[in-house]
Amino acid sequence: MNKLDLRVVRTRKLLLKGLYELLEEKEFSKLTIDQICDRSMVHRTTFYKHFHDKYALLELMLNNLSEKYFSYEFKERINHPFRVTEKGFEGTKDFHRILEKQKEDKEFNDLMFSQFIKLLQKDIQENIDQIDKDSDIPEDLVFYLYGGAIKGFSNWIENSSVKISADEADTLFHKMVNIKVKA
Repeated sequence: MNKLDLRVVRTRKLLLKGLYELLEEKEFSKLTIDQICDRSMVHRTTFYKHFHDKYALLELMLNNLSEKYFSYEFKERINHPFRVTEKGFEGTKDFHRILEKQKEDKEFNDLMFSQFIKLLQKDIQENIDQIDKDSDIPEDLVFYLYGGAIKGFSNWIENSSVKISADEADTLFHKMVNIKVKA
């Protein structure tokens, strides 16, 4: 399938739009392929020509949403992960409404967070030459630990009663995780 084919682009846009709309109304874990197809006005067979399941469609949606985050320079993303995340999702009112609707859906939140961590880890893996690290440290350990640290720190923010700004989160995070980008 040619992803630049206008029919492919149109179908994917319709499916993403349908998913967006439904995520504002229902929990992701309760959505069915039929509901997504009905809302998108796309036949079920066509859906499966483009996506294996609803999780693959959600993954595409999250990848699209994270493009602004990854448009920031690597150094900025590493040094200020929480500020860049906040800026990266500014202006996405639809997504904020989705997050509000999905906040109790563990499946959605787990999928969303694990996809973002995968993207972060891939980002570090692709830019590992920019990370200032001891040569004894295996490269893959850097991106696994960074992704895990972000996840743990985010869980702490979400589950504690602490209210913290993105800048404060970045400062505290870097007191705990000492990862630096070469000058």
